[in-house]
Amino acid sequence: MNNTIIDDGYRDPLYWKYKNLQDTLDSIYNSKTFIEKISLLKKAIEKYPHYYDFYIELFDTYIDRDGKAEMDIIENGYMLAIDRLKKENNGKLPEVMNWYFLENRHIHRIIYNYAECLIEIKEYRKSNKLLNILLKLHPTDNIGARFLKKENLQKIKTI
Repeated sequence: MNNTIIDDGYRDPLYWKYKNLQDTLDSIYNSKTFIEKISLLKKAIEKYPHYYDFYIELFDTYIDRDGKAEMDIIENGYMLAIDRLKKENNGKLPEVMNWYFLENRHIHRIIYNYAECLIEIKEYRKSNKLLNILLKLHPTDNIGARFLKKENLQKIKTI
């Protein structure tokens, strides 16, 4: 079976860029050893600092092995994403950022993952703000922020 991606001329060139980055992530995910995976992810982050799935995978790799990870891995990816979005939109977040565009999904995921991390350290209100941002950017909510928000609001009520 031929796995070559053919640009059909219909999709945005950014689609192919992010599709190729996702393929790179998939190959790193299948790395044989922990050390190899960490090394490849750090190199990928260095080369592509604005592809935020690499930060998530690095964080998850540490969690899978050690049961813990430095939250600053996710926080750094999140801050880069927010700074870039604001830079591209005159200092504000965009009104809409559609999930249906492949090039937006890694941004949704880093915001969502950072919100999850904040819940883990009991920063419920800060997490809730991030979940509201996700719901504003894409009200259809393909990532499921509304479910995490509901759970989070229950925790806020118990404070």
